[in-house]
Amino acid sequence: MRPTAIAVALGLFASGITVAHATDAAFNGTYSAPQTTFNTGSLTLNGDVASGSAIFATTSNLLPGATGTGCIVVTYSGSSAVDIRVYASQVSGTDASGNSSTALTNWLKFSIDRSSSGTGGGGSSSCSGYSQTPTAIYSNALLSSLPTSYQAASGSWTPNSGNPAVTQTYRITYTLDPNTPSTLQGYTASVTFRWDAY
Repeated sequence: MRPTAIAVALGLFASGITVAHATDAAFNGTYSAPQTTFNTGSLTLNGDVASGSAIFATTSNLLPGATGTGCIVVTYSGSSAVDIRVYASQVSGTDASGNSSTALTNWLKFSIDRSSSGTGGGGSSSCSGYSQTPTAIYSNALLSSLPTSYQAASGSWTPNSGNPAVTQTYRITYTLDPNTPSTLQGYTASVTFRWDAY
């Protein structure tokens, strides 16, 4: 054990001498890595149905079994790959007296699909020329059961980049259940469909 202790002591002493000589040296050198700049990406989502306009041609005085379809072209412009999803936000309704009620959301069904070929026709509410081989997102889902957040949403559209801009046509179809009871006459249901990209 004693020779090992001596060896360690000598080693430390020798190291001290070496450092002292290096400190007294007349030459030195430095190196700095090139400056690195970080910047954030950007993204923009737009739809071709103007604010205040309706996606569907008719949504008033609906009778049980009524149905309607509308299309919207969503455009992504950005510098990064994103995951774009659609969901129902701001779901509300009223009863026949105008009081808050979401009863009709339990009878109003929605199907949402996405064109499998990019734009695929349609847009500006019209579905003329829409792709016949769409990708289903929601099928005959009650408005009351549709996801209301991005985290719970389905149907990811994942463009690798939006430079140049890329588009996708979505088709939305509603149906008022044929068995909707007469007690819901004069009721309303409202929904805002929202697309988010992350």
